[in-house]
Amino acid sequence: MSDMAANKLSSLKKPRLSGSLRPPGDKSITHRALIFAALVKGYVQIKGALQSFDTVTTVNAMRKLGLDISPLESDPTALRVASPGLTRMARTHITEEIDCGNSGTTMRLLSGLVCSLNGSQFAFDGDESLQKRDMSRVLTLVGSMGAKVDYLAELGYAPFVVRGGSLRGGEFVLPVSSAQVCTSLLLAGLKASGVTTVSTPYQVRDHSVRLLKFMGVDITADELNARSSHWLKTYQVQQSQYPVTFLLLPFLWSQPPYCPVAKSPCKVSASIPDVHL
Repeated sequence: MSDMAANKLSSLKKPRLSGSLRPPGDKSITHRALIFAALVKGYVQIKGALQSFDTVTTVNAMRKLGLDISPLESDPTALRVASPGLTRMARTHITEEIDCGNSGTTMRLLSGLVCSLNGSQFAFDGDESLQKRDMSRVLTLVGSMGAKVDYLAELGYAPFVVRGGSLRGGEFVLPVSSAQVCTSLLLAGLKASGVTTVSTPYQVRDHSVRLLKFMGVDITADELNARSSHWLKTYQVQQSQYPVTFLLLPFLWSQPPYCPVAKSPCKVSASIPDVHL
C-alpha cells in the first residue's frame, strides 16, 4: 500500500460539530514565567506554557542555573519548578556556558537576572545568528549598575561573561522602546540598592510588569509628559519578596493553531478553557 493510500482521509456528514480547543501559550510570557520562577525560593507551578525550541532553551538554561523543572504527566503544558532562590542559585563556572540557542529573550533577560548575584560569574553564548545580535543595549546598562561584563569575541556581542556585583539602582531613559531591555533592567533592580527607574518613549508590552506585580514585586508604573510632545512610560522597582506558587499563563490569539473546520453547513460549538474576559 502506498503512503498516500495509507494516509487517505475521509469526511463524515454530521448535523452538529462540537468540541474544545486549547490555543498554544504565549512564547514571551512563557520565557518570563520560567525566568521569574528563579526569584521564588521553593516551588512554582506554571500552567499553559508553550513548548517550542526557544522556550526549551530557556528551560535548559534555568536547569543549568540550579532550577529543577519537570512537566506534569496530567498536563503537558504544566511545569513544576523547584527553585533554590536567587541567593542560593547554583554558581556556574566560566567554562560551563549557558547556551541560549537562537533566543535573544533568554540571553537578555538572564543577563539582567544573574548580574546581581555578587561573586558569581556566568558565561553566555548562542548560535551563529544570536552571536550577530547586539547585546550591549542590556549589558552596558547593567554594567553601569555595578556588574562586570567581559566580551570573549566582538565587543557588544556573544559570547560574553557576566560577573555579578553589588548593584546600585539608577534612572534609565531608553532611547528606543524595548520590552526585553526594560525587563532586564527591572530584574537587575530587584537586587540593587535603592530604586531602579526605567522609562520608555513608547508603550511596550507590559506582561513582565503584570507578572512581577502578581508575584509580589513592589513595582509602580506612571506616564510622564515632561513636554507636550514627549511621552514616557516609567516603571520603578525595588527589592521585594516573592511568595507566589502558581502561574496560569494566557494564550496568544495572534498566533492561533490550525483547527479542523466543517465543510458542509452544520451547527458548530466550541469551548476554550482558561479564558478570562
